[in-house]
Amino acid sequence: MLRNIKKIDYLLLIFVLLLVFFGIIMVYSTTFYTQLSSHQSAEDVLNSGLLYACIGTLVMTLLAVFDYRKINNKYLMFALFIIVILLNLYAAFRGTTVRGANRYIDIGSIRITPSELSKSALVFMMASAIHSVGDNVKKFGNFVFLFLMLVCIIVPTLLQKSLSASVGIGVIGLAVMFIAGTRVRYILPVIPLALAVIKLYTIFKGYASTRIVTYKAVVFDRAYNITDQSYQIMQSIYAIGTGGLLGKGIGKSEFKLLRLPDAHTDFIFSIIAEELGYVFSLVLLLTYIFIIGRIFKIAIESKDTFGFIVASGIGTIVAVHVLINVGVAICTLPTTGMTLPFISKGGTSLIIMMSLIGIVLNISYRNNVSEG
Repeated sequence: MLRNIKKIDYLLLIFVLLLVFFGIIMVYSTTFYTQLSSHQSAEDVLNSGLLYACIGTLVMTLLAVFDYRKINNKYLMFALFIIVILLNLYAAFRGTTVRGANRYIDIGSIRITPSELSKSALVFMMASAIHSVGDNVKKFGNFVFLFLMLVCIIVPTLLQKSLSASVGIGVIGLAVMFIAGTRVRYILPVIPLALAVIKLYTIFKGYASTRIVTYKAVVFDRAYNITDQSYQIMQSIYAIGTGGLLGKGIGKSEFKLLRLPDAHTDFIFSIIAEELGYVFSLVLLLTYIFIIGRIFKIAIESKDTFGFIVASGIGTIVAVHVLINVGVAICTLPTTGMTLPFISKGGTSLIIMMSLIGIVLNISYRNNVSEG
């Protein structure tokens, strides 16, 4: 493997590392004032970002040289299935509560987000199941099996009061089924069913209903009145709008000065647009499109079904995160908590994303090496 390391997709690797490096700079810039205002060291965020980036790079490298096909084991996948469910249930009932949602498990100074693990685990479990049935994936019975697997992952996430993560997992799961060849007539009825579940969830969980009502109010209120509920999204819109074509300059954002909540995580795209402008924001989006396209290219070239589904699923995960994060920032979607891949602050998210890229690099290597 080491003799043939040049056969991995270096373009994908370079662009991902550039985003990680850019993310460290932007998170440091975005959190500088808030850290000082709370009498904490601004360098703590920088050091934390560098640490997680180093860990992510190490894991990505190890996974790039490890034969991904060895993961395709039904006993390993079953164990992964149980572990993910237990972690999400623990987070739901005993986890750390942040803004009313029990999404996290704290182990010392390390914070784990089980719902982030769920997306990756779901892709691997579905890929293994689809690989084992082959062309029979088109049969209704196999669709039911995959759908039940998806439901078992979503339910514990809903119990965490994390509708956005649940929707993200659902979209990824259905996309993987579609890519694998599941008949569209089986998938389509799931969409109205999912919308009905979301509607019922918003009725019983007031916070979700409030976010949707606020989103509608912001979209249709041409006076752009700022209320307590719409404050965050309106500040995001104003931040993007004041950036102009070329931005105010890196480090010169006004909205990161305690005006835009979660500026370093869910709304970091708004600060990027404010500081670096529309042109750079477009370049950033084109970079994501290139990365996602490169991942799907590797998927198409994969020599086995497992590799094809895994790479396609990983490409879908990255795409869903980008679409939702940017969509929230520009108010085309209701406010949700989803990171911008490789850029937003979040150790678990960064390490998982870089690990997934390591798997894709492994697949790209296998695509370019003749076996035997």
